[in-house]
Amino acid sequence: MVHIIDNDPREVKLLDPYTDLSEDDKEQESDIQRELEMIERKKQDLISRLKENKRKLLSKQLDPNMKNINSRGRVEVPRSPKRESLPAQENLQHNVPQVTHNQAANNKKANPNEEDIVRKELDVVATTSYFQNKFKNSKTDENRMVTAYQQMMSARTHTFNGSTSLSDNKTIQCDELEPYSNFHIKKRYIPKDEVDKLLHGIKILRLNKLFAKVRPPSFSEPQYSNWVAIGAISSKEDVKLTNAAKPVKYFKFTLTDFRHNLDVYVFGKKPVERYYNLRVGDIIAVLNPEILPWRPSGCVNGIKSFNLRIGHDFNCILEIGASRDLGWCQMVNHGQSKICNSPINTKTDRCCEFHRELQMRSTASKRIELSGSYALGAPTKVGTQPSIYKDNNKSRNTNPAKHKMFSITGHGSKKEQEKEKHEIEAHHFSNKRAAKAFFDDSFQDPSLLANLESKRRKIKASKMDRNLLKALNGEDASQSKNKQQVKEITEKTLQTGVIQRLGFDPSGGQIAKVLDKSRGTKTDDPTISKKMGLINDLIHFKKDKIKLKPSREIQLEKRHRREAIWKKHFQDTNDSDSDLEIV
Repeated sequence: MVHIIDNDPREVKLLDPYTDLSEDDKEQESDIQRELEMIERKKQDLISRLKENKRKLLSKQLDPNMKNINSRGRVEVPRSPKRESLPAQENLQHNVPQVTHNQAANNKKANPNEEDIVRKELDVVATTSYFQNKFKNSKTDENRMVTAYQQMMSARTHTFNGSTSLSDNKTIQCDELEPYSNFHIKKRYIPKDEVDKLLHGIKILRLNKLFAKVRPPSFSEPQYSNWVAIGAISSKEDVKLTNAAKPVKYFKFTLTDFRHNLDVYVFGKKPVERYYNLRVGDIIAVLNPEILPWRPSGCVNGIKSFNLRIGHDFNCILEIGASRDLGWCQMVNHGQSKICNSPINTKTDRCCEFHRELQMRSTASKRIELSGSYALGAPTKVGTQPSIYKDNNKSRNTNPAKHKMFSITGHGSKKEQEKEKHEIEAHHFSNKRAAKAFFDDSFQDPSLLANLESKRRKIKASKMDRNLLKALNGEDASQSKNKQQVKEITEKTLQTGVIQRLGFDPSGGQIAKVLDKSRGTKTDDPTISKKMGLINDLIHFKKDKIKLKPSREIQLEKRHRREAIWKKHFQDTNDSDSDLEIV
C-alpha cells in the first residue's frame, strides 16, 4: 500500500508563498544587509591591523641598525631601479609595468637583509619541494667540494722552497720580536729576509688559531693549500718503537705558546734521524703536518683532541730561532713531591696557571668577602653562571636571565614585593638572615651570638679538662724536674745529721712525704743503709714538750770552759800593794 504525501517540501510549486514579502520584511532584509556590510568592514579593518602588528613585530626582531647601513658601516641610499633592455620600441608600452606611488615608496623602503630573514622564516623544511631541491643540489655540492679539495691539494708542497741552503746560515745573537710567532728571540738561525721568502704564500697558524680551525668532532685540517703550525719546543722525549708487528721508530716533542700545548709525533727512521736534534726552546714552523685525532686510552667518553704527525722524509720543519722568555715552573707538586716544570713565560709569569690558581684560592680563602660557598671559576655549563652566596644544597645551574637584579623596588603590590624579595633570598643568598643583613646595616644575626656563647663555653670546658688532667697526672715535666732536685737536696741534708741534732722536723712533715716515695728504692751500701735508718728514727721520734733553751749539760760544759780559761790567764798574778810607793 503506497501513501501519497501532498505537501512534500522537496516539491517545486508554481506559486511560492515566500516570494511575496511585505514592506516590513524588506526593511528587515536591508538592515541585515547593512549589518553584514558593517561586519565585513570591521573584519577587513581587524585584518589590516593584525598585519600591521605582525609587520611591527617583525621589524622589532630585525636589527634596526641594519636597515639603512651597509656592511662597510655607511648609510645606504636607495638607488633607481635597473634599466631593462627592450627588444623593440613598439613593445615599450606593453613591457613597462605600471608602478603606483605607494608601490614605488615600498620599493624604496625594501631592505635586502629583512627580505632574507623573512624568506628564511617562510621556508618550510618539511615539504616535498624542499626535499627535492636539497636532493638535487646534494650531488652538485659534493662535486663542488671534491673539485675545491683537488685544487687545494694540487697547490700543496711538502718542503720549503730553497731550504737546502739553510745549513750555510750562521747563528746571529739578537734581542728582537719574531713577527710570525710573536715571541722574543735571543738567537736567530735564519735571517729575517730568508724567513719571509720561505713563508711567502703560506698561511701562518699559531697554536690558538690552529685549535680554532681544527674543531671536533671531525677534526678536519685547515682548508688552506699550505699552512704552518708555529710554536716553541717545550719538551722532547726519547726515541721509542711502536707496538706493531714491524716496529717503527718514533719520538714526540711538544709545541707551546705559553697558553696551549700541542704534541707532534715523528714516525719513521729517516724523519727521526733528521729531526731528533731539535733543541728545547727553539721556535719552529711545521709545514702541512697531518692531523692525528686521539682520545685517552680506556676512556670511551673522554675528551677528544688531536695531535700533529710527520711521517714523510721531506724537510718540513723550519728552525727560526731560540726563545728568550721560555722557562719552566719551579713550584713543587705536593702530591708527587716533584717540581712542576710546566712551560711559562718568564717575562710575565712566575709560575704556571695551575699553581697561580692555587695561590689565588689560598689567598681568597683568607678574605671574608671572597670566602663564599660557591667556588670561583667559569660556569660549568653553557648558558649558566654562578650566583653570589649560593648555598651548597641548591642546584648549581642557575640561569641569570630568569632572575632579577639585586634591587627591591617600591613599585607594585605588597605581594609582588614579597615575591621579589623571596626570589632574591632564594637565588643570591645562603639563607634569609644573610639577605636581611645585606639590606639592613643594623641587623645582628642571633645565630652568630649563639655561636660566640657556645665557643666561650667550649673554651672554658677545655680549660677545666686540662686542669683536671694535670691534677690527675701530676705536674708537668719542668715542675717534676724541680721536685726531683728538691728531693735530692733534702736527702743530702738529712744524711749530714743537721736535722737529727736539731731534734724536730721544721718542714712540718713535708720531708716525710718526700722520703716515703723513695722508700721503694734499696741499696746495698751499709753506710747509706745506716744513715737511712737514722733518718727513719728521726722521722718517727716525737717530743711532747719542746724547749728551745740550751740543756743543762751544755750549760755546765760552757761554765767549765770559761773557768779553765780564767785560771790559765789570771791565777799567777800578785795582788799585794807593797810595790806601791807613797810619795
